[in-house]
Amino acid sequence: MEIDASLFGCCIYFYDYQYYYTIVSVALGMMFNKSPWTIWLGNIRWSVPNFIALVPLGFLLALLYDKFGPMGVLLLFIPLLASRHSFQLYVDMRENYLSTVEALVQALEAKDTYTSGHSERVGKLAVAIAEGLEMSDDKIQSLKYAAVLHDVGKIGVSENILNKEGKLLDSEWEIIRSHPVMGQTIIKSIKFLFDIGQVVRHHHERIDGNGYPDGIKGIEIPLESRIIAVADTYDAITSDRSYRKGSTHDEAIAELKRVADTQLDPEIVEIFCKVVTNEMIERTASTEPGQIAFIV
Repeated sequence: MEIDASLFGCCIYFYDYQYYYTIVSVALGMMFNKSPWTIWLGNIRWSVPNFIALVPLGFLLALLYDKFGPMGVLLLFIPLLASRHSFQLYVDMRENYLSTVEALVQALEAKDTYTSGHSERVGKLAVAIAEGLEMSDDKIQSLKYAAVLHDVGKIGVSENILNKEGKLLDSEWEIIRSHPVMGQTIIKSIKFLFDIGQVVRHHHERIDGNGYPDGIKGIEIPLESRIIAVADTYDAITSDRSYRKGSTHDEAIAELKRVADTQLDPEIVEIFCKVVTNEMIERTASTEPGQIAFIV
């Protein structure tokens, strides 16, 4: 009887949980102009395994209580506490990862005074494109890391070159052009970022093969790199520099369309023009400097 009650209780818990989570998904979808179904699916995959793991635990608790009483249940809590401690270590490690990324971005923007906030904006624009392409949450998460760290290799470039107001010498351009490779080298040393090094390396490649550092073209360039290239180009066009004032949204869109199929992937440019509006740009610009909104 107690086992049947445990099963019934687990089922009631599951249905109640999904009912309330569905309501939350609808509310979040309305707030952020995203599909509630996408939000629900993106998180149900974590709740279902959790529920499946809790069902046998409920049975086990009922059996132990029936056979050994409260002492049997108490003994079961020892391995449960150990598991909770391991999970807490994982959560703390993830927080440290995010802190590492934030520190790298802040170190870069402390050197390059004219691109403050650039990494965060490119990250948000890249995520908007990825959502338009209906990429999975895992890939969007990876893309977000790559986007905010796409220029991290500039940490190894002199401030005199980064902030130079006049025209750069050929030798200085060569140093600037080395930053994708340098960024990949930095990222390879951080274990949890091992899978985005290639994305960072190729974000300055061109569809026509005239980019750098490897001169690859078309679909040889990773999809994530092509996405970042569009977001990066848009933000560069619309941002103020020491030698010019930033262009308007409409002017930037016109420029993106002009270089599509030579510099940028035309399909991604098309998606960008659909999902990135003036309203979205205003929300992106409202992010406080140094505040990185990671998808978790």
